[in-house]
Amino acid sequence: LCVRPASQKDYVQARIDGIIRFSRGGREFKNRFTCADGTERRQFEVSGNHVRCALCPEARWPLGIDCSELMRNFKRHCGQLSDGERRPAAPLHLERLVSAAAAPGTPPVASADEAKMVLGISLAQAVRLAEAAAAGRLIPIRGESSSAPD
Repeated sequence: LCVRPASQKDYVQARIDGIIRFSRGGREFKNRFTCADGTERRQFEVSGNHVRCALCPEARWPLGIDCSELMRNFKRHCGQLSDGERRPAAPLHLERLVSAAAAPGTPPVASADEAKMVLGISLAQAVRLAEAAAAGRLIPIRGESSSAPD
């Protein structure tokens, strides 16, 4: 039995939840994903008359455009769909997604102002990184270790 949600907001959210799914680094990601502490979050959230990326505060799309085009935009933004163009948002989104999935759940960010962005990451993430660096808990991600001999 398939039931169409009553509101446009619920319909678009259901479409996004059903269409966003891809694998990276041996892990499958859907629009709804689970943080390390079991908190469930969404990559894309519908609110009011727009859809926003909960991981990239600057990314918003109006609901007034064609639903199929909206879905393609979300797939491009998160890196699920490549149309041959280099989109800097996709690698940044993926990095934020992997980081969010590995960390305890945090409330979604509504805007860059509310996020208090520092060098492209939220102030909360910057604080966690600084604490991890001070404790020697950082993990190299570019294939080189900062503790490797010169």
